[in-house]
Amino acid sequence: MRIPQNKVVFYDIVYKNVKINYDGIIKSTNFAIQFKEELIDNQVSFIAYFSEIGILEAYFGHFEYDAKDAYYSDEEDDIPKLNEKADFYLDKNIKIVNGLPLD
Repeated sequence: MRIPQNKVVFYDIVYKNVKINYDGIIKSTNFAIQFKEELIDNQVSFIAYFSEIGILEAYFGHFEYDAKDAYYSDEEDDIPKLNEKADFYLDKNIKIVNGLPLD
Protein backbone atom coordinates (compact mmCIF):
# COMPACT_ATOMS: atom_id res chain seq x y z
CA MET A 1 0.00 0.00 0.00
CA ARG A 2 1.36 3.42 -0.98
CA ILE A 3 0.71 6.41 1.21
CA PRO A 4 0.17 9.55 -0.89
CA GLN A 5 2.55 12.44 -0.37
CA ASN A 6 0.89 15.48 1.19
CA LYS A 7 1.19 18.60 -0.90
CA VAL A 8 2.55 21.64 0.92
CA VAL A 9 -0.24 24.20 1.30
CA PHE A 10 1.07 26.06 4.34
CA TYR A 11 4.01 28.43 3.94
CA ASP A 12 5.84 30.84 6.19
CA ILE A 13 4.62 33.95 4.33
CA VAL A 14 2.08 34.49 1.56
CA TYR A 15 1.93 37.82 -0.31
CA LYS A 16 -1.40 38.42 -2.04
CA ASN A 17 -2.56 40.94 -4.65
CA VAL A 18 0.87 41.90 -5.96
CA LYS A 19 1.11 43.56 -9.40
CA ILE A 20 3.86 42.51 -11.78
CA ASN A 21 4.71 43.71 -15.27
CA TYR A 22 5.07 40.49 -17.20
CA ASP A 23 6.20 41.12 -20.77
CA GLY A 24 4.40 44.46 -20.90
CA ILE A 25 1.18 43.06 -19.40
CA ILE A 26 0.22 44.06 -15.84
CA LYS A 27 -0.90 41.02 -13.86
CA SER A 28 -2.01 40.50 -10.30
CA THR A 29 -0.39 37.52 -8.60
CA ASN A 30 0.37 35.96 -5.24
CA PHE A 31 3.48 34.26 -4.00
CA ALA A 32 4.49 32.05 -1.12
CA ILE A 33 7.77 32.35 0.73
CA GLN A 34 9.44 29.61 2.74
CA PHE A 35 12.42 29.93 5.06
CA LYS A 36 15.28 27.48 4.59
CA GLU A 37 17.98 26.78 7.14
CA GLU A 38 21.46 27.62 5.89
CA LEU A 39 24.79 27.43 7.65
CA ILE A 40 26.47 30.85 7.36
CA ASP A 41 29.70 31.55 9.25
CA ASN A 42 29.10 28.47 11.42
CA GLN A 43 25.65 29.70 12.45
CA VAL A 44 22.24 28.51 11.31
CA SER A 45 20.38 31.30 9.49
CA PHE A 46 16.85 31.26 8.12
CA ILE A 47 16.81 32.59 4.55
CA ALA A 48 13.54 33.35 2.74
CA TYR A 49 13.00 31.98 -0.78
CA PHE A 50 10.10 32.19 -3.25
CA SER A 51 8.39 28.78 -3.16
CA GLU A 52 5.19 29.21 -5.19
CA ILE A 53 3.92 31.92 -7.52
CA GLY A 54 0.41 32.18 -8.95
CA ILE A 55 -3.22 32.16 -7.86
CA LEU A 56 -2.55 30.16 -4.65
CA GLU A 57 -6.22 30.03 -3.59
CA ALA A 58 -5.69 26.89 -1.48
CA TYR A 59 -2.41 28.07 0.06
CA PHE A 60 -2.01 29.65 3.48
CA GLY A 61 0.77 31.37 5.38
CA HIS A 62 1.75 31.78 9.00
CA PHE A 63 1.83 35.42 7.95
CA GLU A 64 -0.31 36.70 5.08
CA TYR A 65 0.28 40.14 3.61
CA ASP A 66 -2.23 41.87 1.33
CA ALA A 67 -0.10 44.05 -0.96
CA LYS A 68 -3.25 45.91 -2.11
CA ASP A 69 -2.13 45.93 -5.75
CA ALA A 70 1.34 47.31 -4.99
CA TYR A 71 3.87 46.80 -7.79
CA TYR A 72 6.67 44.28 -7.33
CA SER A 73 10.24 45.22 -8.20
CA ASP A 74 13.67 43.83 -7.43
CA GLU A 75 17.33 44.37 -8.29
CA GLU A 76 17.21 42.06 -11.35
CA ASP A 77 14.25 42.14 -13.74
CA ASP A 78 11.19 42.84 -11.55
CA ILE A 79 9.77 39.31 -11.74
CA PRO A 80 9.73 36.97 -8.69
CA LYS A 81 11.42 33.64 -9.45
CA LEU A 82 11.08 30.28 -7.74
CA ASN A 83 13.95 29.34 -5.43
CA GLU A 84 15.38 32.89 -5.50
CA LYS A 85 15.94 34.87 -2.31
CA ALA A 86 12.92 36.92 -1.26
CA ASP A 87 14.43 40.43 -1.30
CA PHE A 88 12.25 42.91 -3.21
CA TYR A 89 10.24 46.13 -3.13
CA LEU A 90 6.53 46.91 -3.20
CA ASP A 91 5.76 50.18 -5.01
CA LYS A 92 9.50 50.94 -4.86
CA ASN A 93 9.12 52.40 -1.35
CA ILE A 94 8.45 49.34 0.83
CA LYS A 95 11.62 47.30 1.08
CA ILE A 96 11.22 43.58 1.78
CA VAL A 97 14.39 41.89 3.04
CA ASN A 98 14.49 38.17 3.74
CA GLY A 99 10.76 38.02 3.11
CA LEU A 100 9.79 40.66 5.68
CA PRO A 101 9.04 44.39 5.39
CA LEU A 102 11.63 46.68 6.93
CA ASP A 103 10.28 49.18 9.42
